[in-house]
Amino acid sequence: METNSSKTGFVGSTIYGGIFTENHIGSTTLLMNELLFSWVNNRHFIEATIHLKQMLNDRTAVFPGPKLDITADRFASQKRSKSGFAGISIGTGAQYHFSKHLFAEGRYSIGLSKQFRDVFFDINDGRRNDLRFGVGFRF
Repeated sequence: METNSSKTGFVGSTIYGGIFTENHIGSTTLLMNELLFSWVNNRHFIEATIHLKQMLNDRTAVFPGPKLDITADRFASQKRSKSGFAGISIGTGAQYHFSKHLFAEGRYSIGLSKQFRDVFFDINDGRRNDLRFGVGFRF
């Protein structure tokens, strides 16, 4: 996260999962839509992405696109978060397909909007930047 144009050094472990669809818009180009749920320390997010996925060969793909980060904790009345409800990020990633069903991926996104306020971590108007690695299964 960043605060007032300087990095805070805040690092958290992320667990994420979700569902996605892929629609061919060309022979090697797909439109990938996702709805993800992620958990970072004690913060929960619902993320909606739209990626333009380009297959580089039969097994490797890259995908850039925007992401909407919704702070799910805003729905919990017992949490007194002063963070913004939604933020915008831009991200990119790569996938390697082991088989028709199993793939691994890496993702990086940069927060474009100031979304977070946390007195404990001294974060004021922080942006959500994240780096993720994961494994996925395609039905």
